[in-house]
Amino acid sequence: MHRVRIALFAALFVAHALVTAVALVRVGYLGIFEEALAGWGAGQVVSDLSVALVLVNVWMLFDAKKQGWNAWPYVVLSLPLGSLAPLAYLLRREIRLAEPQPTRAVARS
Repeated sequence: MHRVRIALFAALFVAHALVTAVALVRVGYLGIFEEALAGWGAGQVVSDLSVALVLVNVWMLFDAKKQGWNAWPYVVLSLPLGSLAPLAYLLRREIRLAEPQPTRAVARS
C-alpha cells in the first residue's frame, strides 16, 4: 500500500512542480499573486486554498508529533512554496513508513 501512495504523492508533486515552474517562467513569483488577486473570483480561490493549506499544516504538525518527527521545515516552506511543501512531507512520510521498523525484543518471564 505504501508503494501506491508513494507513487501517487510523487506523481502529484512532479505534476504540481511542473505547473508551478511554468507559471514562474511565464509570469514570475509576484505575477502569480497579481493574477491570483486580479478579481473577486480569483481572490476567493486564493482564500479557499489558503484555508486548506492552514488545515493541512495543522494536520502535519499533529501527525509529525505522533510519529516523533519534525514538520516545522515543511510548514515554513509552505509559505513560499504553497502545497509543494505538504506534498513533500506526505511523500517523505510514506517513504519512512514503508521502511522496515526495528523489532523490539520481548522480555519473557
